[in-house]
Amino acid sequence: GKCRGCIMGKMQHAPKRSFTSVTSKVGEHLHVDIIFIKNLNGLKTPYLICVEECSGFLHLIKLNSKNKVINGLLMIILWYKSYKHQVEYIHSDSEAVFKKSENDLMKSGIHMEFSSPGDHEVFAERAVRSLKDKVRSTIYDLPFRLPYSLYSYLFMHVAMNMNDTPNSKTGTSKTPRGMVMGIMEPGRHIKSYFGMLVLAHEINRKDDMDAKSNFGIVIGRELFSTSVKVLNLDTLHVCIRNNIEEVKITNEAIAFINSIADKGPIAIIDDIFTDDKKELPLAPNLNNFENTISNDDDAMNYHENEFEKSENNIINNKNIESN
Repeated sequence: GKCRGCIMGKMQHAPKRSFTSVTSKVGEHLHVDIIFIKNLNGLKTPYLICVEECSGFLHLIKLNSKNKVINGLLMIILWYKSYKHQVEYIHSDSEAVFKKSENDLMKSGIHMEFSSPGDHEVFAERAVRSLKDKVRSTIYDLPFRLPYSLYSYLFMHVAMNMNDTPNSKTGTSKTPRGMVMGIMEPGRHIKSYFGMLVLAHEINRKDDMDAKSNFGIVIGRELFSTSVKVLNLDTLHVCIRNNIEEVKITNEAIAFINSIADKGPIAIIDDIFTDDKKELPLAPNLNNFENTISNDDDAMNYHENEFEKSENNIINNKNIESN
C-alpha cells in the first residue's frame, strides 16, 4: 500500500458526484463561490463568481470584503429579474460568509443549498477552474508583462468571452448571453482581443494640433455595444472607444508596457459589475470611479428599495394584463 508520507503529501479529495440533471429554466439555479484577483499592489481582492446552471452564464462582482457576499448576491438576483428570470435556488459551499446570507435570501423566497462541510460546490468549482485556466493562458500568451491593476479587467474579459461562446449546456447554435439576455451576436468576441495594440480615437484633445489618436492596448469590451476598453499608453487612463485600428506591436512598445507593469499606478475604473443598462462615463472621468457600495446599511436599503420597486412593477403588469 501507499506509505503515510505519500498519502499525506499527495492524497486527493474523493471524486465528486457529477450532475445527472440540470434545470431547463434560465435563472432558476445559481452556483456561487469566491475567488481572489490581484490588484494594483499585487494584493488579492475578493470577487463573487456566479454561474447560471442552465446556460453557464458567468458573473463577477467585486466585493469590498469577503464578508459582504449578500450585497453581491442581491445585485445578481436583481439583474436576473430585470431580464424576467426568477432566481429560486442559490448553491454554495459551506463557508460561513454564505451561510450568513441564508436568512436574508429566505425573506425574498430564495433557498440556499450548501455542499457538505469540506466539499467544494461542484458546479461553481468547475466554472472557476475553467475561468482561471483561460486567464492563465491569456497571460502567458501576451508579449508583455501585465500590470497587476489590469488583472481584474482580464478576468472580466475572459468571462465575457465565455458568455459569448457556445458551450455544452447551450448547444452549438446558442450562447449563454443569448439564452439569458436574449442577445445573439456570433463571433462578437473575436473582433478584438485582450492585449491588442491599437491606435484609438482621442476625443479629449486640448489643442487643435494635438494627435487625433493615441496608442493603447485593449483590455476589455462593452456589454451592449462594439466599443472596447482601452488603456491609453500616454495618459494611463482607461477609456471606452469604438473607433480603433490595430497596429503591429514592436519591441519598443513591449518595453514601454513592461515599464508600466514594473512601476506606475494606472487610473482604473472598477466596472467588474455594472448596471449595464446605464451609460458609463468617458475618460478622463473614469479616474477613481467606484460603483461598489461601501456601506452595508446603504447597500441593504438600496436592495430593499429595488426589490420593492420590482415587486410593484410585477403587480402592475399583472393588473394591466388582467384588464
